[in-house]
Amino acid sequence: MITEPTVFILGAGASAPYGLPTGEQLRDKILELSTNDSYQGLFETCGHDLSELKKFTEAFRMSGTSSIDAVLEHRSEFLEIGKIAITIILIGCEDEPKLHIGDWYRYIFAKLNTTFEEFLQNKLSILTFN
Repeated sequence: MITEPTVFILGAGASAPYGLPTGEQLRDKILELSTNDSYQGLFETCGHDLSELKKFTEAFRMSGTSSIDAVLEHRSEFLEIGKIAITIILIGCEDEPKLHIGDWYRYIFAKLNTTFEEFLQNKLSILTFN
């Protein structure tokens, strides 16, 4: 049980042990989508064409930020296509065996894993940007 008041603030790097990209890696992979013709069909299936993806990735490239969230927050016209791009990248990174590795998530879960009554007394808060 966690008795000391504790707050975890998690970003994209918190999921890196599971094979998911960090924020910077996600940016690089999204920018590569517009130059990879094999993704055109996926965007068309979602109601978008490659020209929209290219406009989005160019705006992201020129934004001066590595945060996809920051771009989508200020450029709402790209929100839908940005979500599609994120989804394509993350689905491509999923790897079932990596979900069962031992890392800090497992350590925290073990600390939280008590009786139900004790679990409710844990002093842990988690703020995630994932």
